[in-house]
Amino acid sequence: MSKTIWQPRLGRPAGAIYRAIADAIERDVTDGVLAGGSRLPTHRDLAKKLGVTTLTITRAYGEASRRGLIESTVGRGTFVRTNAARVSGSDERRGVDLSHNIIRGGEDIELTRSLANDLQRIIANADYQSPSSGSTRHRSAGAAWIARAGAEVSTDRVIVTPGAQPALLALVSTLLEPGGVLLSEPMTYPGFRSLATMLRARVETVTLDDEGIEPKALDRLCRSTGAKLLYCVPNFQNPTAATMSEQRRRDVAAVARKHGLVIIEDDVYGFLMPKSPTTLLSLLPEQTCYVASVSKSVSPALRIGFIAAPPAFLPRIESSLAASVTFASTAAAEIFTSIVESGEADRLVARKRQIIREHQRLARRIFGDALGGTHAASPHAWMQLDDSWSAQDLAHESATRGYPVAPAAVFAFDRRRAPNAVRLSLGVTTDTAELETALRTIAAIAADTRRSAMPMV
Repeated sequence: MSKTIWQPRLGRPAGAIYRAIADAIERDVTDGVLAGGSRLPTHRDLAKKLGVTTLTITRAYGEASRRGLIESTVGRGTFVRTNAARVSGSDERRGVDLSHNIIRGGEDIELTRSLANDLQRIIANADYQSPSSGSTRHRSAGAAWIARAGAEVSTDRVIVTPGAQPALLALVSTLLEPGGVLLSEPMTYPGFRSLATMLRARVETVTLDDEGIEPKALDRLCRSTGAKLLYCVPNFQNPTAATMSEQRRRDVAAVARKHGLVIIEDDVYGFLMPKSPTTLLSLLPEQTCYVASVSKSVSPALRIGFIAAPPAFLPRIESSLAASVTFASTAAAEIFTSIVESGEADRLVARKRQIIREHQRLARRIFGDALGGTHAASPHAWMQLDDSWSAQDLAHESATRGYPVAPAAVFAFDRRRAPNAVRLSLGVTTDTAELETALRTIAAIAADTRRSAMPMV
C-alpha cells in the first residue's frame, strides 16, 4: 500500500486525538483495510492531512505499536505487522507510557475495598457544596493532609478545589496584577504553562540548578522586573526533579520577603519525601499560597485539591473559584475524607513511596550518571543526552518502540532554549519487570549512535 493512500476515519472523537488514530488503525486492521506489511504515511504527511502536530502522530503510532499493530524502522518507515490481525482485538499489548507522570500503587483495589460499605451513604449525602470553599469537615481533612507534608495550617485557611489545575488558575488570575510579571522556573508543568498563556501573563523565568530556583537570580529578576508573584515546585520539580535543600528554601523565602513577592508553592509531589521538609508556607505564611492535590498521592480518579492561603487573600480566591468551577465535588471530597480518616490514604502513600524508591534504584542502575542529581524519592528522572541524539529524536524513536518519554521542549516556556534532555516517569506501572524492560529499551536506543545519525521519518 502506498504511504499516501491510507487515512484514518476519525469522525468526532470523544477523547484524545492520538488514541482515536490508534483506534482507527486497529479497526482497519480488523476489517482488512490494512493488511500485514502495509506502509503507513510518514508522521509529517499524516499530520498535514489531519491538521494536527507531528507529536500527535508520534503518540498515535506509539499507541498502535504498544497494541502490537505496527512497527517502525528508522530509514524505512512505519508498517503494519504481519500478525497484526491476530493481535487486534486481543489482550496482547506491549509497552508502557513513560511520558505521563502518573504514580500508581494499587489504589484501584484498595479504594474499592475501603469504600464498598460507604458508597451508598456518600452518594445519598452528596449535595451542592456550601460554602464554595468547602464544608468544615472536608477543609479539616485538607488541613490534616497538608500537615503531613510539613505545613501546619488552620482549617479556616484551607479551600477545597476540584484538583490542582483549577487551584493554580484561581491563584494566578487572582494574584497577578494587570500588566504584572509572573516569575516561573524555565521548564515547568505543561498545565501551568498553558494557563499562563491563556491568561496572557508576562512570564519571566528564573535560573535553575540542582536545588531549584537560584536565590541570586531571583533577587535580580525581582529588582529588574518589579515582579510580585512567583510559581515554583520545591519538591521534585517537574520535569528536572530538582529538590530544594533546607537552606535553599530559607534563601528563597528571604528574597521573597525582601521584595514583597507572593509565592505559589505547588507541592503535589511532596508526599513522596521520606521526611517532611520545611515548606515555603511555613517560612513565609503571609506571602505564600500552598497547593496540594490527591490525584498523585491517592488516585487520579479523585479530582480534589486544596489551597492554603493567607487570610487576606481568601475572599478573592474563593470568588475566583466560584466564578469558574463553582465548587469541588462533594462526593469526591467525602470519599477523600473517609479514606483519610480510615488510614487507607496513609497506606496508599506508603506503598507509592516504596515503589518509587525501588524504581529510582532501578533507573540509577541502568542510566547511572545520565540522571544527574535526581532525588532518590522523585517520581520522575531527568535524563541528560549527549550529542548523539536530540531529545525530540530520542522521544520519537522511543515512542515507535512503545515506550514514549517526554522531551524537554514539552515543559519549556522558550522551546528554543530547552536543554537536550528527556523526562522519564517512573510511577506509571507497579510492575518492576515491565519498567525495567522499558528503561533498558530506552537506554539501548540512547546508546545506538549509528541509528541516531539516520534521518527520522
